[in-house]
Amino acid sequence: MWSLSPQGRIESRRLGESLTSQNVQRIFTSSEKKAHETALIISEELDVEVVVDERLREVDRPWIHQRFSNAVIEYLRGVSVDGWEPASQVIERFTAALTDHLPKGPSAIVTHGTALSCFLGSRALAKADTFWENLVMPDAWRLTRDGLVRLSYQS
Repeated sequence: MWSLSPQGRIESRRLGESLTSQNVQRIFTSSEKKAHETALIISEELDVEVVVDERLREVDRPWIHQRFSNAVIEYLRGVSVDGWEPASQVIERFTAALTDHLPKGPSAIVTHGTALSCFLGSRALAKADTFWENLVMPDAWRLTRDGLVRLSYQS
């Protein structure tokens, strides 16, 4: 599995620094190496616990190199993409993870763009394909009663 690049580590540290005012009490993350590394770096800045939850993993899919963006956009628009985890399963596991973790207080979740976009689209919190296309790495958002607010610093 891929590790964060040196620049990815720097960006994750900056993101952690930018989140110090958010009262985050713990971080939930998928076990995927880059997500877990990101969570650990952010947790150092915030001095909070990291909890791994496999349900926050990316959409299960085969590796594709060409036309990846096109395939993601089609998937997020509801087109069934051969070999990809059904969106309904992604939404179900993601919802279960959030239901289990969010009542525990202000938390951060380190997850993956396609899975997060799929979840947000299912809740009409964002247009899934547009949200995915506008993500930066790393990125941070606050979910509020009124919708989504981007928290990420802009480098």
